[in-house]
Amino acid sequence: MSGGGARVDLQRADQKFLSAGKVAQVDQHTPHQIQVDRVRWTVDQQPPSVMLTAPQEGATFAPDDLYVTLAAEPEDNLQVSHVEFYVDGALFEASEEWPYSVRWPVG
Repeated sequence: MSGGGARVDLQRADQKFLSAGKVAQVDQHTPHQIQVDRVRWTVDQQPPSVMLTAPQEGATFAPDDLYVTLAAEPEDNLQVSHVEFYVDGALFEASEEWPYSVRWPVG
């Protein structure tokens, strides 16, 4: 095979293995060259959970308040990269650092 490549995905239980191979032939006097790379990762089967920590249930706001702080506390068995905040079903903003919070303009 000249300049071609192959990719094989193997999956076993909750782990997935990726093998990639590339075969190239320059001419009949050059030996075949094979490069193989392997990557191993864990497939996360457990979704994260999140609890809205602000505003607290029953909180009231004054008519002259400009912002309401929205804060969330995520929990995951691996790692959380960001939290997305939705208002009326539409993405409002994402927070990428703990404490995960945004300011929602209401005034």
